[in-house]
Amino acid sequence: MASVDLGALKIAITADNKDANKALEDTKKKVNNTSSSISKFGSAAKSGMKVAATAIAAVGAAAATAVGKIISMANETAAAADVIDKASQRMGLTTTQYQKLAYAAELSGVSMGTMEKAAKHLQESGSGLNLEQAIEQIAAIQDPAERSAKATELLGAKAAYEMAPLLNVGTEGIHDMYNEAD
Repeated sequence: MASVDLGALKIAITADNKDANKALEDTKKKVNNTSSSISKFGSAAKSGMKVAATAIAAVGAAAATAVGKIISMANETAAAADVIDKASQRMGLTTTQYQKLAYAAELSGVSMGTMEKAAKHLQESGSGLNLEQAIEQIAAIQDPAERSAKATELLGAKAAYEMAPLLNVGTEGIHDMYNEAD
């Protein structure tokens, strides 16, 4: 058996214990650093989620607004088409004829209300003409007095007066406006 110096043994144990303590401290620091990194990552992830949620909410709100506007525009378009369809039926015109006539009327400063009154008077006169045919027939008359008399006869005095700017351009002028409408 070998004899062991107790003083040396104590020193050896203390030295080994210091290394173990140092290793434990290093491990503890690494665990704390890892925990801190995980905590920072969690905070960053949480913050990123909040930003993403806000962005998604903003995109969703914008999409909802856009869809709402598209629906509103579709409803307005349908309503306008319905007005054109019903007015063209009252006036004895196709929707295409009505739209061309509406364009020419607008260029001439004549309201479609006046055009409808003229169409109603025309239908009541029993001439067998629709408004577009009557306008073309009246616009073809070169003599202003004769044109005015024919307009009054077919369209009524008030409508003939209000439609004079349109009727005075002649058939060629009316056809030019119709072509622009196309």
